[in-house]
Amino acid sequence: MQLCVTSNCLLHCTICPRTSFINAWNSMNMTMETYTNISRFFPFTENVYLSGWGEPLLNPNLLLMIRKAKEADCSVGFTTNGALLDDDKVREVIDLQTDLISFSFAGARAETHESIRTGSNFEHLTQTVRRVVELRRSVDSAKPNVLMLFMMTKQNVVELPNAVELAYTLGIDGIVATNLDYAAVPLHEDMKAFSLDNANMTLTESIDEARDMAEARGISFHSFSLGKQSVPICTEDPLNNVYISEAGLVSPCVYLAPPMMEIPRIFCGQANVLQRTYFGDINKQSLFEIWNSPGYSLFRRKYERRIKNVQNSRLDDIPEVCRTCYKAYGV
Repeated sequence: MQLCVTSNCLLHCTICPRTSFINAWNSMNMTMETYTNISRFFPFTENVYLSGWGEPLLNPNLLLMIRKAKEADCSVGFTTNGALLDDDKVREVIDLQTDLISFSFAGARAETHESIRTGSNFEHLTQTVRRVVELRRSVDSAKPNVLMLFMMTKQNVVELPNAVELAYTLGIDGIVATNLDYAAVPLHEDMKAFSLDNANMTLTESIDEARDMAEARGISFHSFSLGKQSVPICTEDPLNNVYISEAGLVSPCVYLAPPMMEIPRIFCGQANVLQRTYFGDINKQSLFEIWNSPGYSLFRRKYERRIKNVQNSRLDDIPEVCRTCYKAYGV
């Protein structure tokens, strides 16, 4: 279960649709009333991930939200830019036995990172990560697991080997190299490192080098593909996951529910506009009622059929709103 606990952010990243569409963006925190309505279903949930389209630490109730999910025996994690994570908050996060903190990186050098994640201070970010690891070690805790989420662009993939060295120096447990797979504006389309035609071999070599370095240093490493892959279902896995927005709207995935009425999307150079896709409101209906609604059931059935018939699956088998999403093509 992925929960967008806030759509607010203090950065202005060039890769984020919030920066491009700030006037259309509905910036708000998830209320505790909405969260409580969701938490009734935690007993049926394995993992609660408290991140979506904003910086979760901007929600003043984040630590309480973590506590409630942990009390329900859920695995809990969140992604952060690190700007607001001071020692006191880190200690509380550790005391709550939060399972995962993922830190957003966009380069292994300050110049690269700060040019993409505008408003981020690279030195502060790296020192924050270092403190999390130090404080975790000081209480002899195995949690939280600390990950580097490295957003790959054409500009920064060559720095991935350096990012591995940085991660090793900071004590980071693992690296996930992600793609700029939601192109909201032409700039994003130009920045993305992957291609649905042919993967850039020079960039692929940088990924391979980084993977080898990570293995040698005992750091887990996963990179998304820079080329098209045939997959029956994307990694968002709408058959097993659900996304709930800051306002409590229930969607199959985060990419179908940014906090705007319309979703601008560039796909293979073509501009598209989709309506925000959701199947119910957790503040008005139970999650079971929403999950089993005709529209949501039909959405999932298309993927169920693809999985059962992988050899003969076609792109027109998937829901129409997914056909212009790069995630559907294995990147």
